[in-house]
Amino acid sequence: RYESATEMLADIKRAYTDPDSTVSVPVEDDTDKFGTKKITPIVSITMPNDTSSKSVVRRSDEERIKKKKSKKKDIIAIVAAIVTCFVIACVMGVVVANVIRNNTENQVQIYHMPNVKGLTETQMTNSLKELREAGFEIEENYRVDSNIPKGEVIDQEPIMGDIEEGTKIIITISSGKEKINLDDYTNHDANEAITMLEDMGIVVKTSEEMSDEIDEGKVIRQLPTAGHVLETGDSIRLFVSSGPNKFSLDNYVGAESRNAKSELEAQGITVTVVEEYSDTVPAGVVINQSPAPSTEMKKGDSVEIKVSKGPEMMTVPNLVGLTVDAANDALKNNNLKLGDITEISSGLAKGLVVKQGVAADTQVTKNTVVKIWISKGQEPLSVPDNLTGGVVSPDANIGESQGNAAVNTSDTGL
Repeated sequence: RYESATEMLADIKRAYTDPDSTVSVPVEDDTDKFGTKKITPIVSITMPNDTSSKSVVRRSDEERIKKKKSKKKDIIAIVAAIVTCFVIACVMGVVVANVIRNNTENQVQIYHMPNVKGLTETQMTNSLKELREAGFEIEENYRVDSNIPKGEVIDQEPIMGDIEEGTKIIITISSGKEKINLDDYTNHDANEAITMLEDMGIVVKTSEEMSDEIDEGKVIRQLPTAGHVLETGDSIRLFVSSGPNKFSLDNYVGAESRNAKSELEAQGITVTVVEEYSDTVPAGVVINQSPAPSTEMKKGDSVEIKVSKGPEMMTVPNLVGLTVDAANDALKNNNLKLGDITEISSGLAKGLVVKQGVAADTQVTKNTVVKIWISKGQEPLSVPDNLTGGVVSPDANIGESQGNAAVNTSDTGL
């Protein structure tokens, strides 16, 4: 047999690689006198290359060769089995090593996630201290919430329970009510302002007021005013315009015009005064108004009042020396009327106005009646019969007649 496995493996390798090579086969012999077994000389066996040639061997040599070949096959089978077992063992070792290594690498640490919802920030920090020290990433987010006090934990992820190492932890904390810096909503559409404020969490209350400057449906003013800081849930009051101040127009007919004008202007009404003569309404008194009493009015509207100037005054013309027709025309031209006509004796020609009831240039009311006196001519003078014996001629005693005429003229106002 081989002295070592190395020699055996070398022969196996040579036999595989070169089947025609010579293999040294040790042969057992009797032991020597010292008890040591003797090894017979190595017999070289040469594989024939030419199949046509034949080697003549002895029967003992042929048996030895067969025995040697059988033994070689056994050795090869044993070595192959050993190699196969070795390879399998190596492969199994690698597999086992990988499995062990993978199990070791994939093995994770399990930690407990506490319930921190409802805790304050300080309490939450203390509860998560162990996880933070273990290297867990803890993200803290803040969210406006008008129902949860500021600094209280609203939510957590993951929820309470076992968590693996490396899990990200997200904590949501209430930042309390939102701070709102109020804008100025004056002259804004009330409905739009209400929507904007309610979207911010502000409670809106409204009151209506009449306004002559702000259109109906718009904000007149607000409380609190612009610039104040509110929180969600706080209240604001908006005063909304219901339109101009409307009122029923009073009756100013018969009132003093200055009082009526002053009162109307105090209500924002534009007053137009129209004066006209009136024979029935005293001067300075309202005769009529437009619009009529009880009309609905608002600031900025207009009212016209007609105010009496009193009766229209006319100047009486001078009628003396005019005919009746001429006197009548003169009176009509001055909105006066001709009155009674009385005939009197006068030095003026017959039919001429001798005197008038209202002196010339006198101021009288329209349609005043003026009566007149007209001449019926000069009457003849009477002379006593014992003096003339009859009627004296008009040419006689001219001086005396003129004196009488002068007296008559004086009597008629000429």
